[in-house]
Amino acid sequence: MNGNEWKAAIETFITDYVKEYPDKNHLPHLWRTPLVGYADAFDPYIQRLPEIVAKVHRLPQDIMEDPKVVICYFIPFTRELERTNVGVANNAASENWAQAYKITNAMMARLNEDLANEIIRLGGRAVVPEGAGMLKELLKSS
Repeated sequence: MNGNEWKAAIETFITDYVKEYPDKNHLPHLWRTPLVGYADAFDPYIQRLPEIVAKVHRLPQDIMEDPKVVICYFIPFTRELERTNVGVANNAASENWAQAYKITNAMMARLNEDLANEIIRLGGRAVVPEGAGMLKELLKSS
């Protein structure tokens, strides 16, 4: 596959996964269409993440030998869910938002594994970093 075919396959996989996940798991529909992006694994900005985010932030080459591309995605909540935060005291998240956040993190962990397996099935190389997620003490991504 060429680069555009890879992108189309990855974006379709992520979009379909997020769209179908609620019905397959008996959950409410919490998300809009994901945004998917790609970065050169050795882009200077990517290489500066430990400096920008946290010293313990790992780099693509720490996770995979000879990495090429980092796949990034963002899954926006529905507008209705966003509105549940309006008027919450102390700028805190609403209970609905907090529950959706937990559900979303669980879904993304499964999505990451399934996407990596799909890329490998299609003949590519992929890995999901172990322990990826939140540095709770810093409230930053690892």
